[in-house]
Amino acid sequence: MHRFTPAILGATLLATALTGQSLGELRDEIRRLAEESRYAVTIATLGDIAVDGELSGGSLDIEGSPGVSLTFFSLPWRNELDAETSGVHLRIEGTLGYSTARIDIPDFWSGQLPGLQTRVTTNYRTFGCDGGAGPSIPLGAGLRLEPLGHAGLAYVENETRYTGPGAALTRALADGILFNWDGVYATYGGSIALRRAELPWGEVVMQPVVRYDLRVTEGIAVDDPALDGGDTTQWFTARFDLRGPTGWRVLDRDLTWHADLGYRWWIGTAGDVFGFDNYFEVGGGLSWDAKDLLPGASSLRIGGALLLAHDAWGWSLGASVDF
Repeated sequence: MHRFTPAILGATLLATALTGQSLGELRDEIRRLAEESRYAVTIATLGDIAVDGELSGGSLDIEGSPGVSLTFFSLPWRNELDAETSGVHLRIEGTLGYSTARIDIPDFWSGQLPGLQTRVTTNYRTFGCDGGAGPSIPLGAGLRLEPLGHAGLAYVENETRYTGPGAALTRALADGILFNWDGVYATYGGSIALRRAELPWGEVVMQPVVRYDLRVTEGIAVDDPALDGGDTTQWFTARFDLRGPTGWRVLDRDLTWHADLGYRWWIGTAGDVFGFDNYFEVGGGLSWDAKDLLPGASSLRIGGALLLAHDAWGWSLGASVDF
């Protein structure tokens, strides 16, 4: 079973203890099991993938039972002050993001309560923002080290539908603790990246980056103590980007091709949330010079990508504006 639904395992264990306990006692037991299984790491990780701007995101279908599907999209903004000089720059980042997770559980009680089978279809939605700032330090050979501090907010909500003969009981036990809740969470932490300046290779330009992120998530307005979200997540990202001229022009402006290879590794328990701890993103597309056409914009991009992981695959397709 995916760690993404850790409290489901706890709820299954409760099936053996239903007799002789009051509703309040059973809800307290579910709350305890949710806290012990670190259900909060699910919430924290959903918020993190919403506001990560290094990979493009998309849709992922995870094989297995229960069935899990994820979507995650972000709108990043990056700027460096004094970027025309070769010394230390101030790097500023901002990201708006959105992620969803849908889980379909054929029987919440895993067959341990005959006659009270309950199908649970649960959906998580996360809206987040993240801001980061710090120095961009030259190391020589075109390399820059970028240690940044980060802070942000995330709003997470869960909507769940119960069906089957045990729906009323399951709703009474789980609502507000595992399902059908919302909360606001604060995030803070840091990142450190090593970036290479654009490296020309004939007409092709290459740019690699490796980055490590750490975030602490804490609930600031939640429905239940089990949803407090006090947890730490970590992940590592590597990207290798290529771009070059197509030889075509649109409205007398250059059209450029781009190809991207990305890798994400969720470190520690964050990887257990989804049932896999790393994935690759392979993509490409076209970009068009938009300088002086859109305020502050440098180019318009369209493209797509494949997302590949163990027992999971997905894709993304979209357009973006580079500033």
